[in-house]
Amino acid sequence: MLSHIRLEQNRMAHASELVDQISASRARWAEFPTHIVYTEYSKKKGQSLLNAVNILVEIVFR
Repeated sequence: MLSHIRLEQNRMAHASELVDQISASRARWAEFPTHIVYTEYSKKKGQSLLNAVNILVEIVFR
């Protein structure tokens, strides 16, 4: 079933696309906790609200 998953979205939009495709394929899956370490640079850079809007637009119009 994994061979049928085709991610086409870039950036973080791929995460929602992956969940959608796994759900549609009815594949079994499990989540595992991860530990993310952010650098000082990435914390200062941050994430703009516009990026979230861009991801939403990509998901809706794909």
